[in-house]
Amino acid sequence: MPQPIVPQAVLAAGWEQPLGFAAGVVLGVALGIAGWLLWRRGQQVRRQRRRQQAMQEFRLRREQLEAQFVQAVSGSGRPRGLLWKNVEFADEVTFAQRRDSPHLVALVAITVAFEAEPGGPMEEVEAVGRLRSATAVFVEGPRGWEAPGRVLFNLQPQQALEHFAHELQPLPHSRPAPA
Repeated sequence: MPQPIVPQAVLAAGWEQPLGFAAGVVLGVALGIAGWLLWRRGQQVRRQRRRQQAMQEFRLRREQLEAQFVQAVSGSGRPRGLLWKNVEFADEVTFAQRRDSPHLVALVAITVAFEAEPGGPMEEVEAVGRLRSATAVFVEGPRGWEAPGRVLFNLQPQQALEHFAHELQPLPHSRPAPA
């Protein structure tokens, strides 16, 4: 009995094209998603590496930055009628990232001792000699770390992060790996 000359070849050819097109689309989408996920992961790794380098740079330049900070606040004329007598820096550093840029901020708890300007309005005020708690703010700029002389009185670094949560995002691992 002769075999019908029916369309097996026609059926196969009819299904191959749409099936091949669909497989190509699925494969293309899958490759696109995989590529995007790999790119995102690479961005995260680069961002983390840059943060670690910035934190390490801060630690290496810390003494110099503290001196710049003291110079900046001493010349600021604030608080009025007081001179910066002594600034003690805590060992711990709290790092955060600015929400409006990739740059970091370093917050260090400080204890400040003031003295009244000779002949100034604060000379007779007894409270002048009391030690003050504050947080020194260091910022990472395009050219590296700077000490602009910004002081947050009556706030410890953690409190400063809470207070400025709209500007600063705490970093989960703020300690760089040992060199």
